[in-house]
Amino acid sequence: MENSKESFDEFEAALRDLELYLHSLAGETAPADFSAPVVKQIQEDMLEQPYPAPAGESFFDAPYESIAEPIELPPERQAAGNKAELKPAKGSAIGTLKRLGDIVMTSLLLLSVLVVAAVGVLRFVFNAQLRAVTSGSMEPEIPVGALIINFPTDAKKIAVGDDVTFQVDGGEYVTHRVVSNTGDDYIITHGIANPGTMKEKVPYGSIEGVVRCRLPLAGYVLVMLGSPYGKAAAVIIFTLVVAAKLIVLIRRRAAGE
Repeated sequence: MENSKESFDEFEAALRDLELYLHSLAGETAPADFSAPVVKQIQEDMLEQPYPAPAGESFFDAPYESIAEPIELPPERQAAGNKAELKPAKGSAIGTLKRLGDIVMTSLLLLSVLVVAAVGVLRFVFNAQLRAVTSGSMEPEIPVGALIINFPTDAKKIAVGDDVTFQVDGGEYVTHRVVSNTGDDYIITHGIANPGTMKEKVPYGSIEGVVRCRLPLAGYVLVMLGSPYGKAAAVIIFTLVVAAKLIVLIRRRAAGE
């Protein structure tokens, strides 16, 4: 307790010096007992030891943990606990990249779903066939690498100028333009890139359908997906995109976004 009294005396002297200095700046004289009431009150409050201290020790000897008051956290922070994450500031590079990645993943998923749905409707509803153009006999109207969609049509209703896909000997499919349809169970076609070539007689039974849609370059994708490696790559990429999207959704839900 003597050490505490000495500390109070030093504290009172410091207050006295400060007050004298402030009064001297103002050109005044400090009252002789200016600090007595203040110091006396401080002494009484602190000597009562309102904070818990181990037996036999004064307030100044008590460890910090015994006198420190706990800090109350907001309810939402208490609920988050140590799992709370620092969110990137809006407009930051990290935040922009995350939003861009989210947009890309969502777009890929939507595109994949739309493509699968469109192919399913074409195949099972309209009985259409998708083919990739691998030769230039119909250029420039149907370039190499284009994707064509053939719709089944009554062969007798095929008109001159229609582009049709038919199967030749060996199982390959060829797309040429119709130059004649007499209704005698066959049509006559030729490739527009080689107008001087011999015209072909195509039986009605070999016709797959009439070309109703053509998409440049999309045929390369069809060829790639038709190979074993292409199918495996497509499955892996789709799985990774779905997994990444699910992870983002789970983390957002956990963070309460």
